[in-house]
Amino acid sequence: MKRIMILCLALALLLACQPTPEEQPADAVSFAAFRDSLPAHWSETLSVGVAEITIDASLTVPDVDTIDVYAAHRTVGSLDLLNRFLTFFVDAPVCTVPAQDVYGTPLKTKMELEAEMQDVRNRIDRVCENNPDFTEEERAEYVAMQNAELDALAKAYADAPDQSESVVSDPGAALSEQSYAQVRIYAESDALLRAILYLNAKGGGFTIEGMRTDNRAVSETPVSSAAIAREAADRLIAGADLSDEYVYAGSSEGTGGISVYYVRMIHGIPFSHSVVCNTEEVFNTGFSQEYIRFCFFRDGTALSELDVTGVYEIDGVETKDCSLLSFAEIAQSARGALNAHLSWQPENVLHTEMTVTGAQLGYRLIRKPNTKDSFLIVPVWSILGTVQNEIDLNGTSVTDNVRLSNDVILVMNAMDGSLIWFYQ
Repeated sequence: MKRIMILCLALALLLACQPTPEEQPADAVSFAAFRDSLPAHWSETLSVGVAEITIDASLTVPDVDTIDVYAAHRTVGSLDLLNRFLTFFVDAPVCTVPAQDVYGTPLKTKMELEAEMQDVRNRIDRVCENNPDFTEEERAEYVAMQNAELDALAKAYADAPDQSESVVSDPGAALSEQSYAQVRIYAESDALLRAILYLNAKGGGFTIEGMRTDNRAVSETPVSSAAIAREAADRLIAGADLSDEYVYAGSSEGTGGISVYYVRMIHGIPFSHSVVCNTEEVFNTGFSQEYIRFCFFRDGTALSELDVTGVYEIDGVETKDCSLLSFAEIAQSARGALNAHLSWQPENVLHTEMTVTGAQLGYRLIRKPNTKDSFLIVPVWSILGTVQNEIDLNGTSVTDNVRLSNDVILVMNAMDGSLIWFYQ
């Protein structure tokens, strides 16, 4: 009985620490007051276990009048993005859906299965001719194995499609039950396969790759540098009327081409996701950023790949002009999170050097409390920096720089100071 009472008390305390956006902490301040109270710099040093933490951080706040909380849901709305971009690549595009299961795995047609079943029958009929050294026992075992394969093929034949692919006008509707799917894109004028579309129908993301070098040119000059690639990508973003929704985030160069990235914004503020989580956990783990990536052929004038991550549709304002904690309270919460997560580390970690170089106020998408498919876009502080571990590797001390995503060490809810994400 005593143990049950302790568990109930712990649960009550936990729930009390997770206020919903409508339940603002009493000591929270408005965004305008928060900005006026913001310190010019955040500097201090901490020691936690084997970790030494140096904080020498500049603070970055978006140039907006208010900060709101938004409701959102997962969507297949990125098909709208697909339709906006598709005409840039080919004239009169035609989409076909290959026969596939709900996971996008191609299915064999009845004709293909008939041919395979005939091959098995031929092997059975010619068992003596093809295997003259078989004993009677070996021959019986071989025939039994072939008959088992024939039974499996016959079972698959019953549900097999008649055609390997079918033309669709709306890939989203055709793939509404798919978790992942492939769609082939053709140009009607010459019937050449131009690209393969990998569509995450439920998650709203897609990737188009395998585009022909003779598809529609999207750059005025051969793409030989990141600057030229960005100029071409800017024109595509503007042509798709997305300049107010996505902002340039960077570029990368590889042997296959030059990639340019644009991230999703809300009122000019980029936001990312923290949704890969168990809803029973105190905080969400794992995050990604919603973006559009263009990959250009090096020294060419066309795209080689277009990649759009999972898209979430914003339903509207959940909490208008929400109040934020002072940065002093955020810093206190950050210290608590660092202490909680660094007070114990694996035995092979001899020493940790953490340097905090920045703190950025932005947005992050998280799962709405006590729900599975509803989400909130909330204001957060992303604490940026570097982490270096000295580890014991078979008796040898080795220095290892932790690979942080976008240099983010931890993310704090700007309204209540709760931890949303930590790099470990």
